[in-house]
Amino acid sequence: MKKRRLKFLQWAVIGSAAVLASVLLLIAVRLSIAANQAPQPQAILTLGGDPNREKAAAQLAKHYPSLEVWVSTGETPQTSTQIF
Repeated sequence: MKKRRLKFLQWAVIGSAAVLASVLLLIAVRLSIAANQAPQPQAILTLGGDPNREKAAAQLAKHYPSLEVWVSTGETPQTSTQIF
């Protein structure tokens, strides 16, 4: 009886380790595929609604100056220009 229990625990540990390793490998493979398939961004698009969104887009544009910035907003052009 004790041997059966020990054998069961041994297989349970091995099975759990195999499942964990499989999940980690699957995550790594999917991240690698996603990185290869993701195209480079072409622009920064900001949809209106809140001036904080435009501020966040302006900060992002500072880090990526080669990207165009497209803004769709209800603010006046002067306000949007001040943010950028």
